[in-house]
Order: sequence, then C-alpha cells, then structure tokens
Amino acid sequence: MPSNTLDASVFEGDISVYGTTMFIEEELMFNPTSNVLVPKHCIVSSSELQEMKEKGISHDSLPKIYAEDRICKWYGFKRGDMIRIERDYCNEVYYRIII
Repeated sequence: MPSNTLDASVFEGDISVYGTTMFIEEELMFNPTSNVLVPKHCIVSSSELQEMKEKGISHDSLPKIYAEDRICKWYGFKRGDMIRIERDYCNEVYYRIII
C-alpha cells in the first residue's frame, strides 16, 4: 500500500552531494534577513579564526547553534562552521559554532 508521506531519509545521501537544503513551506513564507530584529550573520574568515586560536578560544568554548536553525538554513551554513553575529543596535559581536 503506497504511503502519502515523503521519507526525507531516502534523499539524504543525494542532497548532501549537491549541497541542497530542504525547507518546509512555512520557512519560506518570509525572508528572515529582512526583519529588523534579526542581526547580521556571516561566516568567520580564516584570518579571524587564526586570531581566535592565538587568543586561546576554542570551538568547544563557544555557544552552539543548530544547522537546522532557520537563519543557518537560509544562508547555507554547514556543521562545523563558525559564524559571527553582529547586532547593530548595541554594537556587539557574538560567535557561534554550527552543530
């Protein structure tokens, strides 16, 4: 008897090869980057990574953010990436590791 549901695990191997991200329709109803409350997110440069290592800051000591988070999926961040979050209203910078 055929099922009306889609089993995403069937596509996991193929999707990872092509770097494709699957979204639920509700996740695409609005652009999260256009909201004024969402800070700027970007991947940390290799020189910035080196500076952090020299200061003794390790990946393990940083807060985590899930790869399934809407903003991570939107930008295409991958597990293991380090991102910088810049909040304009208070001139602060935060770092997160994608898990």
